[in-house]
Amino acid sequence: MSTTQISVSAFKAQCTALLRELDSHPQRIEVTNRGRVIAVVSPPALERTARPADWLGSLRGSVLRYEAPFSPAADPAEWGAARD
Repeated sequence: MSTTQISVSAFKAQCTALLRELDSHPQRIEVTNRGRVIAVVSPPALERTARPADWLGSLRGSVLRYEAPFSPAADPAEWGAARD
């Protein structure tokens, strides 16, 4: 994928045309302000369609212990805010 640099003012003036061009000719556009890259515009990554069957229930069986879910995770004496 090629890289093109364009100033922020030129990008602002040509934004719609540049985005349409990205759709047909994938490339990376670096938007600069006084020679410094401030943004990168590129086509989206290939979308991988996530089916609910792929992730639904994926954490089943991963909880090892569930004894007291609402109690503090550590002894209050060990909390930094409780110290002098």
